[in-house]
Amino acid sequence: MSHSVYILCFPDRSTDKYNWSIFISPVEATKGTEYGLIRIASRWHRCYSQFDLLDAPKLGGAFLIGGIPGTKSFLHAMSETPLPGKDEHRNTWIKRVFERAIKKGAILSSFSVREKLEAVPEGPS
Repeated sequence: MSHSVYILCFPDRSTDKYNWSIFISPVEATKGTEYGLIRIASRWHRCYSQFDLLDAPKLGGAFLIGGIPGTKSFLHAMSETPLPGKDEHRNTWIKRVFERAIKKGAILSSFSVREKLEAVPEGPS
């Protein structure tokens, strides 16, 4: 395993939900790349940026989902995942990315990915 994949949770001030994003970093590193979605004029768009877990005051939580042997297959699965519909939340897309990654073998099977996804909170408790 060369990289770890996390779900990052950011509180949404306008709702009682978290906005999720995907964070990929080398194993045991705190710096990596955050992948997510942004809504502009009622349409979803993919976005990414460099991110440091230790310098993220708005971060509500980081949940390790699993490991990947490299980023190429996982990023390909992510790019193939259709964006959410007009009335869907961005977290729906994140779940679909992981389902596609599982089907494509892009995430290591030694992790119980589905169970870990279910444990990620949708909102603050």
